Amino acid sequence: MDNRKSLNYKIGFADSEILSYNSNNYSLFFYLQTWNGVILKIEFKEYIHFLDTVCIDVSDICENDSSSTLKKALENEFNEIPEDHGFKLYQFIDTNDEAAVEIVSKDVLITEVNNSSNWHEDSSLIGNT
Repeated sequence: MDNRKSLNYKIGFADSEILSYNSNNYSLFFYLQTWNGVILKIEFKEYIHFLDTVCIDVSDICENDSSSTLKKALENEFNEIPEDHGFKLYQFIDTNDEAAVEIVSKDVLITEVNNSSNWHEDSSLIGNT
């Protein structure tokens, strides 16, 4: 059973579009255009798992603490899973209410990109959609 909890941010994620994603060291970055045209940079820090099923349109971004994906990612990362591992599963929910992107990381940071015409300069666009 899924136990999704929407990420809290001042702009809702419904009707958003993934513009691109890339990784750098141990961080995974997504660039998302929200329903009102604002570009968000979403950084997943110290990620250990990433699965994308070709999602472009997003209805929500959630944290899910009961998915088997988190357990599998932790089993792959650790011989013995510590109780205080600090990892969480984040999911991009598509318009069919399915988890289309899954990321296991220690933290997430959401910031607005000030100059929306140059958002791509902050990214190598290896995951351009």
